[in-house]
Amino acid sequence: MYKSSRTNRFLQTVKENETDIIFICDTNGRITMANPVCLQVIGDHEENLIGTSFHLLFSADQQEDLYDILKQAEKAKARPVKTKADIKTLQGDYETYEFHLHSINISGILHGILFIGRKLKRGQRTRELHKPSRLLDREGFEYQLAQKLNRADRTPNHFSIVLIQINGLHKVKETLGKSGDMQAFEEIRKRLESVLPKQTWIARISTYTAAVLLEEMKERKEIKKVCEQIIETIQKSIYVSGQEFYPAAAIGVCCYPIAGNSPQQLLKNGRIALYYAKAGTHQNIVFHTDQMNMEMEKRADLERCLRRGVENNQFFLVYQPIIYSSTGQMKGCEALIRWRHPKWGIVSPMDFIPIAEETGLIQPLGRWVLNNACRQVKEWHKAGYSSISVFVNVSACQLNDSKFLDYVKEALKESGLKAQYLHLELTESIMLERSGELVTMLKELRTMGVRLSIDDFGTGFSSFSYLKDFPVHSLKIDRSFIQHLHGDSKDLAIVHAILSMGQRMGLQVVAEGVESNHQMSMLSGMGCDFVQGYFIQKPLEARRFSSWLKKRDKDSQRLH
Repeated sequence: MYKSSRTNRFLQTVKENETDIIFICDTNGRITMANPVCLQVIGDHEENLIGTSFHLLFSADQQEDLYDILKQAEKAKARPVKTKADIKTLQGDYETYEFHLHSINISGILHGILFIGRKLKRGQRTRELHKPSRLLDREGFEYQLAQKLNRADRTPNHFSIVLIQINGLHKVKETLGKSGDMQAFEEIRKRLESVLPKQTWIARISTYTAAVLLEEMKERKEIKKVCEQIIETIQKSIYVSGQEFYPAAAIGVCCYPIAGNSPQQLLKNGRIALYYAKAGTHQNIVFHTDQMNMEMEKRADLERCLRRGVENNQFFLVYQPIIYSSTGQMKGCEALIRWRHPKWGIVSPMDFIPIAEETGLIQPLGRWVLNNACRQVKEWHKAGYSSISVFVNVSACQLNDSKFLDYVKEALKESGLKAQYLHLELTESIMLERSGELVTMLKELRTMGVRLSIDDFGTGFSSFSYLKDFPVHSLKIDRSFIQHLHGDSKDLAIVHAILSMGQRMGLQVVAEGVESNHQMSMLSGMGCDFVQGYFIQKPLEARRFSSWLKKRDKDSQRLH
């Protein structure tokens, strides 16, 4: 792993430590080594862990904190950075460890971060419980929860844990630093106290997550009413150092005794409910149910199988044609990944892509798609279909990889495909970040000749104002606007506006999801450049796509 034999000997000695959790991650946060103690605690094998994101070992509500800590450790060089975090154990519970993070610098170059974690004893976890502001830390909250459970054993009663994810505060920290962050959370605490019953315990259990121990409330509607008041007060704009910020909140609730009878189980189920509240549904207040645990177990099983699927070549590509709406000639195709599981059959990308993004498996999967798509299109060029381009979806996770540009160059070089025939499809959410690094990377891709397209345009925060800042070539109108395309539909007005503005900006426009001749005619009449959908052809594996191309050629020759 490292060139220095002395370094390797040191790391081997560290790895054989029999008391502490130890693992190493690279500069992208991917685990490269884990010791037996770590593997025993989490209940996994090292080969399954290698290459995954380090944050997956920890509680979801601490992951943003840990990324911040990781960046601190990268800058700290000689001195370790300390933090406390909850590790998810084999039993599904969480245990608190104190971690020391050491940067691994060899010849002045950062190679990774060494994590050394020691489990905290109960006495260490409960020292700083009482603070003047009554704002507890995570350990203090767990202590108060344990005390409450002890009393409940003697005098049965009901209480709830309310976990609150506060979004938008990261902008305070980025703008005003740690002092601004503390001021903002102090304001959040005061707002919470204003809507909660007196003597309610409030904790800050991670950078952007608060916890509330809500007592003497049995009825769900009563608890929900308090949660609605919490969201309402948090979402009011907040002023810090004269600047205005806009927080938002999501809430996960679990109730004693139905959601558990230990601090660990209650917090675990509270985190699961919060995960669902943050998952992008229309509900931002979610109560825990046993069904959620079953779904999370299924998700964990899917993740394990996904990892094995990558190793065992269970993935394949299908290609859906994209044609000129005016002439019907071939423009290219979109490469779409599919998973053929030996037991479950074909698994929907909607099920496995989000997990791949969360676990970091999207990186090897994305490279595999890019390499194989370029290789296949080059084969079609050799067979005489020299004008075919390929559209490949790229996630935000892939673009955040500092080596992404190298991966694109490598795919083009190895396949021999010219850059102008590769179209990378990016989502609107990626565009809205407007980071300097992203713009620089996209400009370099354009300079290489690679084409850039905005996928599913119209479903996010569609604005033509941000397009002028990015070197994009085309837009793909989301299929949801095409499905109900008729003379008096609102979708028709939206599609017409996108086409008009796109053409004015010199952007080509592709319509996805075309399923009828009527839709095809309307889009062609409005001047849409390209169309894609089942009316033209469903996605096909490469061999069947080749046969379809040959049949089109024969049909065309017959007509002429």
